[in-house]
Amino acid sequence: GGVVAAGVAHALLQEQMLYAMPAKMPLVVTAYEFGVCSSLSGAYLLLAGGGGARAPLWPLARISALVFASLVSGNVALRWVSFPVKVIVKSCKLLPTMALGSLLLHKSYTVWDHAAAL
Repeated sequence: GGVVAAGVAHALLQEQMLYAMPAKMPLVVTAYEFGVCSSLSGAYLLLAGGGGARAPLWPLARISALVFASLVSGNVALRWVSFPVKVIVKSCKLLPTMALGSLLLHKSYTVWDHAAAL
């Protein structure tokens, strides 16, 4: 319950801030959030030792760049759409992911998986 409440509070505050900010501020806000999360994750891995597993850095860097671009795009979009529209669009990402998984990776999903995605 607390994690969901914190996420909702964060999103509502973010929406209000982005309405009041100049046009380039969504990039700054997203860069700050992304930087803090990346720094804390990196610090944790350094302190915890990483368990000996080595992640491939180039694929992780590409995925990070795509996630960052997605976050910036979502924050910029809040200038033209309301927060509920952003949430509905983000929640629909599972449907094309399932479709591509079926087409490209030959994954199969149960009726319950499809119902849960809707």
